[in-house]
Amino acid sequence: MTVFCKPIGWLSFEELFRGRLQAYGVYERLVDKKTTLTCRSLTDGRNSLWVCGEAEDGVTEVMLKGNNNPALIFDAVLKEFGVRIVTEHEPEFWGHETREQWSQARSLEQHETFYNELRKYLDGQPNEIEADAKASSEREGAPSITADLIKAQVAKQYCGGRPDSSPARKQEQIDHQDAGEVRGHARGFFGN
Repeated sequence: MTVFCKPIGWLSFEELFRGRLQAYGVYERLVDKKTTLTCRSLTDGRNSLWVCGEAEDGVTEVMLKGNNNPALIFDAVLKEFGVRIVTEHEPEFWGHETREQWSQARSLEQHETFYNELRKYLDGQPNEIEADAKASSEREGAPSITADLIKAQVAKQYCGGRPDSSPARKQEQIDHQDAGEVRGHARGFFGN
């Protein structure tokens, strides 16, 4: 498993490997046939990570592989250079200050993705909604329907198969699919 990380702020790639971190027990680890001029490894003796970048561009990427715990290395970088390194599991990696902001942005992205696929479904174009339902059926070896396919079928009934691109109408179409409509449609699909 690889976890991607990045510095929050500019971090000199050259300075990172000039021995300044040795005071904190962190030093460069040379790996035969893997260490390059633009991709080098740091270790605390037990854990390690890979740092990629160039002299003039600074650090562009940090990668953790396996079960490495980067805490000591990250702390050393923060103390010596005043730059915090965050993982892809933190909101700052994605440009957000809080988990709430990050969650809201991901939710909005999921709604936009669903709506774009819904428009394709309603227009009779190839779409991920039907593709996911088909893949689910193939995995299970029996007819299968996904929650997104149920929503799409309800939306098709609700709007008469004509997608409306106005934001208010779009949200109304999505919000109108309450649990009762979905349950009723699912009963009709499964013959219950």
